[in-house]
Amino acid sequence: MKYSASKAVGAAVFLLLVGVVLVIPEFVLAAVVPLIPLLVPPVAKIKVERTEFEKPEFVGEVFSLSIPLKFYGVGVAKIYHEVGEGIEIIEGKNYSTAFIFGFGKGSIRYKGRVRKIGKHNLSKLKVVVESLSLSSEKAYEVDLNLEIEAKSRIFGRRLKELRAKAKSVMVDIDRAKIGVPGTDFKEIREYNFSDPLKFINWKASARFGKLMVNEFEKEGKKAVWIILDANDYMEGFFDKALEVCSFLVSYYATRGNKVGLYALGKSNFIYPDFGKRQVKKIFDYITSLEAEGNESLDEAYEKMKKMLYIYEPLIYVITRAEKANLKKFVRKVSKFKVVVISIKRDGESLGELTLMLARRRALRGIEHRLEVDVEERVEKLAKVVA
Repeated sequence: MKYSASKAVGAAVFLLLVGVVLVIPEFVLAAVVPLIPLLVPPVAKIKVERTEFEKPEFVGEVFSLSIPLKFYGVGVAKIYHEVGEGIEIIEGKNYSTAFIFGFGKGSIRYKGRVRKIGKHNLSKLKVVVESLSLSSEKAYEVDLNLEIEAKSRIFGRRLKELRAKAKSVMVDIDRAKIGVPGTDFKEIREYNFSDPLKFINWKASARFGKLMVNEFEKEGKKAVWIILDANDYMEGFFDKALEVCSFLVSYYATRGNKVGLYALGKSNFIYPDFGKRQVKKIFDYITSLEAEGNESLDEAYEKMKKMLYIYEPLIYVITRAEKANLKKFVRKVSKFKVVVISIKRDGESLGELTLMLARRRALRGIEHRLEVDVEERVEKLAKVVA
């Protein structure tokens, strides 16, 4: 029995004893009064009127939800609208309390933001009704039949339009590592047993004292290798990282580039390939990812080193620059062109100045780098990669 109920029983017993000992009938009758609330059970019902809700379509969008309520019965009602981890409440409250004695009205109103890709169930409205004496309670649920299916923003349909608007820091004539040799001279290097004899440079071979060959640029598009950081420190930033990754995959695949992916923290990669099937394969994979890994870029480098030297790709690293050990990794892949896209958020508890200094230390010496705020649209990337 709760404290309030025990006090009521104690008061009733006291009045009863006083009334009996002093032979005062009024005290005996008064002893019944504190027990009246205990005799009234929690009888109440919550009815939900028509909810006002516009479903958000993409991760990061803000939505508002209004749940009008009608109360019937007697008791104290506590109403709680259950939201999952992928929903952040930014204004208002998803719970309410009401004293019910007969008939009344109320509502739950709040604004939220979707933080994770996938389905979010908003159907559960939990109700707990306590008796007036707070000595007993009754709990039940109301099904609202509300659901959000949030998607990552993908700009594949607008790539042609965006590509024509900007110039790139990336050279558009990058050539593939794998393909048929063209006519554009690249370099002189040491002979490999798989090289055709017609490419041997006899003058250079005589000068160096060993067989040297002329290497030419391969025909075709350069491969693109995306390293998507899925470590636990990406929590709260990962949805924006997925959005950036989706954009890059869609953009380069529609240009005819082979696109590959390594999920940092999952020790898993998708071999470079091109076409719609490859785009779907990557999208299906990344939409199932969560930021819960623990893997360094150095560890990842050892696993994907062979792949990098086969394709010599353009490398994108999507991460938080102040968390990942970028400088050491970038030195190891200095042979390749590397673009670091750092996902950031202003106003973090560490302070903007601290974050800025951390990013500068992490990004120092990296030729190409971008910063994308979690609140910004990814479209601005088109001005860099187009």
